[in-house]
Amino acid sequence: MSAMDVEGKIALVTGAASGIGFAYAKELLQNGAKHVAILDLASSSGSESANKLNGEFGNGKATFIRCDVTKAQEFEAAFAKTVKEFGGLDIVVNNAGIMDDVRWELEININLTAVVRGTLLSFQYMGKDKGGKGGVVVNVASTAGITPAIYFPVYSGTKNAVIGASRSFGHPYHFEKSAVRVLTMCPHITHTQLITKGAERAHIENEEKEKLSGSMKTLPMQTPESVAKGVIKIIKVGENGSVWMVADGEPACELDFPSFPGGKILYQSRKSEIFIVSPAIQLSDMDVKNKIALVTGGANGIGFAYVRELLKNGAAHVALLDLANSNGDESARKLNEEFGADRVLFVVCDVTKSEEFEAAFATTVKEFGGLDIVINNAGIMDDARWELEIAINYTAVVRGTLLGYRYMGKDKGNKGGVIVNISSLAGLITGPSFPVYIATKHAVIGLTRSFGLPYHFEKTGVRVISMCPSFTDTQLITQCVGRTLDSVEQEEIDETFSTFTLQRPESVAVGVLHAIRVGENGSIWIVDKGQPAFEVQMTDRPVKKVSA
Repeated sequence: MSAMDVEGKIALVTGAASGIGFAYAKELLQNGAKHVAILDLASSSGSESANKLNGEFGNGKATFIRCDVTKAQEFEAAFAKTVKEFGGLDIVVNNAGIMDDVRWELEININLTAVVRGTLLSFQYMGKDKGGKGGVVVNVASTAGITPAIYFPVYSGTKNAVIGASRSFGHPYHFEKSAVRVLTMCPHITHTQLITKGAERAHIENEEKEKLSGSMKTLPMQTPESVAKGVIKIIKVGENGSVWMVADGEPACELDFPSFPGGKILYQSRKSEIFIVSPAIQLSDMDVKNKIALVTGGANGIGFAYVRELLKNGAAHVALLDLANSNGDESARKLNEEFGADRVLFVVCDVTKSEEFEAAFATTVKEFGGLDIVINNAGIMDDARWELEIAINYTAVVRGTLLGYRYMGKDKGNKGGVIVNISSLAGLITGPSFPVYIATKHAVIGLTRSFGLPYHFEKTGVRVISMCPSFTDTQLITQCVGRTLDSVEQEEIDETFSTFTLQRPESVAVGVLHAIRVGENGSIWIVDKGQPAFEVQMTDRPVKKVSA
């Protein structure tokens, strides 16, 4: 793939009034960029930053555009203004981000939703298929998108998602149409407010924040300028879809994806592969018998299979959560006929509505006297409605996990328990067909691995694990026509899915019960082709790619 010379190019950088974003804008101009649009909040120092850059590099080189990236109309208007004022667009750096698990919904909106929107706008304004010249997009993730983040599990999930989305948008399928490369930069610990003010925004008790603040101040931090130099390097030479890291001020290095080191091939297709599986070592032994469970999206498909398998294995009661227009009443009636009266309770719940979701947990505990198992299963595969997809597949899983801790955690006066967050094989691989769906499932794995660190279990007695079903015979797969981005053609979907044999929901349900019984806290599991569940052995550190 052709490299890009930054000289003479027009760039747009989000979150560029200060910190790393400002360093990106300055480094672009130092390398000869013709113009840089600095996007940031109205309350930021954007005007001052643009004036500073114009003073150093020449009048009109930098323009500040007020933009809240969580507001779709403002974001699109900023792209349109950049193109109108400068006559085109060649480089987009989706940098805006926060590390604030206290305001985790905003964190998801900025770190994930806005990056997806910024990527789609980049294709719209630079893609050859849209009348543009092509270009490059750099999506800024973090090393927390590769390794678990103990105090920032939601942040880690968003950065896992950025990597999954970028690698999927960076597939040759999209480049061949658009001539837009999509790259990912993962900065390690860098001296910005993201780190220096991080302790007050962590997912920990207030009394622990002062101690964390002290320890964070002692961390060796690289300069924003080091990361900015790395971004220029990858714009110039980075292969489409590649993921890069800048750590300790060293030159940018490419990370090795998608293989997991040290294992054998479990799954391989025309486009993707995932390595390593090994039989699970039994580290827990939870008997499902007489336990009380809650399953989201439980009226149909895999969710219904989970409910039924729990009852088959002796669960005392199961709350089946689903939409009002689902067949939840009928599903509960069938299960109560099969397993005994009042074993299953249907609770109307839209998981995207926080009050309904919390009320469903409270109802379950009130009706059944407790809670032991939560399966966050509700999900959709619908990139045509990608904002809703993020809301269901990731935001609701975060909320369900936090509610699971609240209603089962020993630190909240309860007995402990287990949370199963349903991801997908798509959370471990990449592909061009459903890039946003893939991002959400990467997010679930990042969240689960971070919450699955001993720190959280020691306080709560709640294990958090994730199940990644392979292709399964549900409406998610069988009714995916018309649910892709406009840029993805049905022929691509048909070609991808034609290589797979669908497994039965019941096979996945058996695997989930096995993982509940023996799964180690933070573990990730796969059920593929109806075979017994396997645990995925994941690396906890970035793997640098070694050039041939």
